[in-house]
Amino acid sequence: MMGCDLDGDAVQPFASQIDRLPTLPAVAIEVLELTRDPDVRIDHLIAVLSRDPALSARLVRLANSSVFRRGEAVATLREAAMRLGLKTVKVMALSFTLAQAMPQRTDHGFDHGAFWRRSVVTTVAARTLARLVRCPYEDEAFLCGLLGRIGELMLAEMGSRPTPDGHGAGPDQAGPSRPLADASDDTLCVIGSQVLRHWQLPEIIWRPVRFQYCPEQVPPTCPPSVRAVAQILRVADATATFITGPGEARDVAWAADLAARYFGFSAPQTESFVAGLEGGIFETAMLLNTGAPCTEGHDALLERARQQLVAVSLEAAVDLQTVSQRAGALELHNRELVDRLHIDALTGLPDRARFEAFLEERVREGAARRRPDPLAVVMIDVDGFKEANDAYGHLAGDALLRSVAESLRTAVRSGSFVGRIGGDEFVAVLPGVDIDCLEGIAERIRLRVAERSIIFEGTRLAVTVSVGAACADRVRNARQGQLLMARADALLYEAKHAGRNCSVARAIEED
Repeated sequence: MMGCDLDGDAVQPFASQIDRLPTLPAVAIEVLELTRDPDVRIDHLIAVLSRDPALSARLVRLANSSVFRRGEAVATLREAAMRLGLKTVKVMALSFTLAQAMPQRTDHGFDHGAFWRRSVVTTVAARTLARLVRCPYEDEAFLCGLLGRIGELMLAEMGSRPTPDGHGAGPDQAGPSRPLADASDDTLCVIGSQVLRHWQLPEIIWRPVRFQYCPEQVPPTCPPSVRAVAQILRVADATATFITGPGEARDVAWAADLAARYFGFSAPQTESFVAGLEGGIFETAMLLNTGAPCTEGHDALLERARQQLVAVSLEAAVDLQTVSQRAGALELHNRELVDRLHIDALTGLPDRARFEAFLEERVREGAARRRPDPLAVVMIDVDGFKEANDAYGHLAGDALLRSVAESLRTAVRSGSFVGRIGGDEFVAVLPGVDIDCLEGIAERIRLRVAERSIIFEGTRLAVTVSVGAACADRVRNARQGQLLMARADALLYEAKHAGRNCSVARAIEED
């Protein structure tokens, strides 16, 4: 790959055409001017944004999304602005406006659908990662993720527009006439940053885009925020490659390597980060009116990547394969004999004893590590189960419990634990999950159950659940494990009192 510090030679054929780019619409220019004004009042900003009903509606939907929603839904732009805050409103309004201003099609076969699907994944991954690493530039990371590959889009646009002599840029011509065929990722970054500077976006936006593939080469004279956002963008782009591509093991391994290099993430933390993006990606795709990036769940993508890694490892160790398989089969057989004693016959899930043993094992692992991974416990209770049982009978109740159990199995990733610990009570233990990911997983559990229904004796039946989830950055002893479980149970009752069919997730403070 070419170095990031490109001189003008690779970019000159394109730089001369920057002025030929489509101009931004009036509302985008006005929003851009407002974002550059540090003294703008929120009332003035609301007045400008309210003139664009579509933009106002998107901001209201953003405020009601799972990322920002706290309490009751908002209905007006003013309420949304109060919830989001001035800075977020400015950056998000600019993001939505620029996305709508971008070209939607060219005549050169450029796949705009794939471009925007990847951009949506990158922008959600960038903002989520900024939250995880406590970077104060979450909104800027969102905009950088959205516009990170704008150089690719602009080259496609240049290739479809007539040159100054009035002729179109044909595929057999040199220079900008073959933009995407000859441009490396680094060249696209340079061109993209030039476009963003041409639009007079702030340095915290255009410069991280310039260095997103080589954050190490950010000049020392730049503000530290530029390197921080460039590193976030680098990991977010690698994550998007995995999610929007065929789900290759090497792609998620590369994202994990980058996350470990820049932010000290462990492999479980990276997998938890990737799995937790699913809901936010869907919501953002709806806000930007783009298609959903993939129909396959992120947990399934991760599981397939793990299977690929296992297959590669087995090929590399062919001499040990037979011995390993026999030992693994014997261990699995012994484990199954023990597990059968602690499996709930109705749902097929582990029982309370297995849950307590699993939690104890995770606590012991944390005690043995110098820097243990986060640990989360999720308590789930079926809403109104007694009423459903009384109304339709015990056989219907049993069928509903089996349906809930299946929903829970699909809602958590491999390596986590799901069990039934009481009549209509379930539990999940999630290693490597902190509060930033736990909120999305708890909500996903609630949605998976709510969206599922069964047909029992000709009647469609469905139930909802209340979810209480607690996590801790470090759990080193049995007392902390019990505290984590008790806190999740208390949050479950808080969800019940909030009206049921909702989730409450919080981190517990270390003592």
